[in-house]
Amino acid sequence: MYPVSERVRERCADLLKDVDVENGTIRLLLDQQLPTALITRLRIVRAAEVAEEQAARAIAKSTKKTATKKTATKKKTAKKKTA
Repeated sequence: MYPVSERVRERCADLLKDVDVENGTIRLLLDQQLPTALITRLRIVRAAEVAEEQAARAIAKSTKKTATKKTATKKKTAKKKTA
């Protein structure tokens, strides 16, 4: 059994048509040969998805740091004006 996101299922739809997929889980039968093309595509698509998620987190984190620095600069400027 392999849990996958909707996005991964969409990108691998052509290879998933002969496999049991329900509630985000791919079920492979033990008495059948492993579909290597499917597993390879799942690995590639999921790796790309993880890389995109990490990049989005990095951007969000850097944006948060920039916003924090701007706020700190504004506070320092306000203190200088009142002093």
